[in-house]
Amino acid sequence: MRTPVRPVHVAAVQMANRPGAVAENLSKAAGLVAKAARTGAELVLLPELMATGYHIAPDIWETAEPIGGPISTWLLETAKRHRIHLGTTLLEADGADFYNSFHLATPNGTLAGTVRKSDPAWVEARYYRGEPGPHVINTAIGRIGVGICYENYRGEHVRSLAASSIDLLLQPTAAATPPPDWPVGRRGADAFNTMLGTLAQRHALMLGVPVVMANLCGALASPLPGRLGSLNTTFPGLSAIVDGTGDTVAMLASEEGIIDGTVILGHRSGTVVPLPEGAWSVPMPWYAPIWPIVQRLSARAYQQDISREEAASRLSGSRATFPD
Repeated sequence: MRTPVRPVHVAAVQMANRPGAVAENLSKAAGLVAKAARTGAELVLLPELMATGYHIAPDIWETAEPIGGPISTWLLETAKRHRIHLGTTLLEADGADFYNSFHLATPNGTLAGTVRKSDPAWVEARYYRGEPGPHVINTAIGRIGVGICYENYRGEHVRSLAASSIDLLLQPTAAATPPPDWPVGRRGADAFNTMLGTLAQRHALMLGVPVVMANLCGALASPLPGRLGSLNTTFPGLSAIVDGTGDTVAMLASEEGIIDGTVILGHRSGTVVPLPEGAWSVPMPWYAPIWPIVQRLSARAYQQDISREEAASRLSGSRATFPD
């Protein structure tokens, strides 16, 4: 067992956003980050795709940027202004591809590191690709593991984090409740929310480290690829801070706001339960096996899309201003 590093005050931001309205979303986030910083937080986590919005359509590509673009610059400047570590994901354009990339800024306004989402969830794979690799960022306060939304459900990801000797796990998330009018029904939607509401606690117990999970809240309305129709539902929120013993330090329901609290960084106790190859890391709703199938089909369509290559190549060399 490793010796705990030290107590650290952390915070999670839970917010609604509007797809494509980068400047508006960043303005809202700035106020919530400032509020979190006033609590004394040394590290603040924002939800997945906080600035770009969660939109499963080609126009999401127009909000992408290379490292050093407007969103990542905002992240560095905001972290430096409040003297905090600050993290979120953005849609990164690199060469002919797009990635869902987590960026962690330091109190000095520098980039501590980036991690690309290894497993886009279901139809997300139609609009950006995954990149396997280490999900650990070394910082002045400890080794920080990262699990971006869907990654946290996969047993392989949790085993990798366990082998990496992390001190803290960050879970930036954009997890929405399945619409009750879908075949899964209300019971399926409730099962998903139950899983999400216990996710941070389960991972804290398995890994023996504190977990900070920040999810979006509010409405989600997006077209879906091909003939799949549209997605009309909500993000349930349920952001949480859990310590390394599995005790919940703070949690939100579905409202916008922040939570904060002090956790002890470093491994305390806990053992990753042996998980068979391809197993989920947490109990999943009955319909979860459908997701990898849709993911594979979506990834194939992404690779065959010439317009994607053109958009990514154009944006990877730009420093565009925030969309209105």
